[in-house]
Amino acid sequence: MKVKTPVEFGYHSTIACLAGMFLICATARAAEVSVSWTFAANNVDGTPLTDLAGAKVYYGASSSNYTQVVDVSGGQPGQACSFTVTGLVAGVTYYFNGTAYNTAGLESDFCAEVAKIAVDPVINLAPVVSAGPDGTTQNQVEFPLEGSVSDDGVPAGFPLTSSWTVVSGPGSVTFENVSSPATTAVFSKAGAYILRLTATDGQKTSSDEATFDVKYQSPKKLRTVK
Repeated sequence: MKVKTPVEFGYHSTIACLAGMFLICATARAAEVSVSWTFAANNVDGTPLTDLAGAKVYYGASSSNYTQVVDVSGGQPGQACSFTVTGLVAGVTYYFNGTAYNTAGLESDFCAEVAKIAVDPVINLAPVVSAGPDGTTQNQVEFPLEGSVSDDGVPAGFPLTSSWTVVSGPGSVTFENVSSPATTAVFSKAGAYILRLTATDGQKTSSDEATFDVKYQSPKKLRTVK
């Protein structure tokens, strides 16, 4: 169905069209495209736009043939707005256009058409964390931790970080480098300890635990984490 520009019969002046529609991203939990626009501040005759009611986003799979329309109510003259169109088919090129409408339901002309290929979402998997094997210390207070962390690199721009913490134990534990998966732990007292290694990619967090049975006590001062 080709959408025609509405006839504005009986309206004192032609309502201003959107100042421009442009794509801001193509991201999603399902294939989707986000569009953005800015409402004009005045009608086309120069009078202030005082009865703005919202915008309509038109789209379809061929140029100028918009088979779907979404009503995005609200907005103020001069305001920048955006809307995300969901439920699209990944790999298909969609064409988008928009109009503004007033409280009487009259629409402006279309603004400039834009096109975008809908894409599948980038799925962020949680980091993979291993605290390493459980251990038993014999006549020593220092014990090497053989943890490891890995990630899929999503989201981009967020570094993968990790940290050791003490879950339980009769004494304190100091870590030579609390942020390093592979480091050395120093136990202040003999007994059973549970240590946890946690990693985050900025959005998702994972952790794993290891148990250590300390048979020998010989305190050594480093930085204490409780």
